[in-house]
Amino acid sequence: MAPKLVFVLPVVLLGWAFQAILRPPPTKLCGSPGGPPLTSPRIKLRDGRHLAYREDGVQKDKARYKIITIHAFDSTKDIPLPVSKELVEELGIYLLAFDRAGYGESDPNPKRDVKSEALDIEELADQLELGQKFYVLGTSMGGYSVWGCLQYIPHRLAGAALVVPVINYWWPSFPAELSRQAFKKQVVPEQRTLWIAHNVPSLLYLWMTQKWLPSSAAAMHHPEIFSKHDMEVLQKMMAMPRTIENKSRQQGTYESIHRDLLVAFGRGTFRRNFHGLSTMKSEKVDICSCC
Repeated sequence: MAPKLVFVLPVVLLGWAFQAILRPPPTKLCGSPGGPPLTSPRIKLRDGRHLAYREDGVQKDKARYKIITIHAFDSTKDIPLPVSKELVEELGIYLLAFDRAGYGESDPNPKRDVKSEALDIEELADQLELGQKFYVLGTSMGGYSVWGCLQYIPHRLAGAALVVPVINYWWPSFPAELSRQAFKKQVVPEQRTLWIAHNVPSLLYLWMTQKWLPSSAAAMHHPEIFSKHDMEVLQKMMAMPRTIENKSRQQGTYESIHRDLLVAFGRGTFRRNFHGLSTMKSEKVDICSCC
């Protein structure tokens, strides 16, 4: 019996230690004891989660265009769109921004995927009475939420816009050589991070929190990931008065930015969605894609 214990006990202890390293810490839910405060209006979804939102533009009942905006990686609903108030009023635009699951003041969704994001958007639109059809505009990582809308709720869309959207480099609908060339243009730390998110997602938390090697350049806001034109735009944005605090990670990094990487670059994430675009013609959905 003793020899067995000598063998089994270290294995069990090693397993516990390994699980502790891989397991993310509990999420600090908004409004919970010790968690971040609630400062935004929220709706309660069918599954019990809460989704925080912000309304802007003209009054909803007078709007000609009702647009749901979907924020980027490591961002929130509170980052303002670079559009003038005069233009919004002239065109009659109502803007509805929301914190995606796990970001800002929206509850995390451990089952978050492309479909769940689309259904969150649909339920948000219904609870705020946007009507049968509305527009969606996704920026950067928010692009995969737009792909989800095109696949799962195309009948609810009056139009869809993709602004510098992310792509999945393992998306089979792209030419393989083109995907490889684009992937190689990423800085090396970003290549490693996306490869792990796609191939061994269980190790992503460990990779993103270790200190020996640089992990996601995007998560670290490393300037190498930006082009010359990007830097010019960012410098102009940084020169603007900043009154908005970015609360993207306040509930924890795993359910916000880590989960984003897992959904966007996971296996099969975009396979169905790209093929689903064939439904758009019959639904008369307009697409504007800016890369």
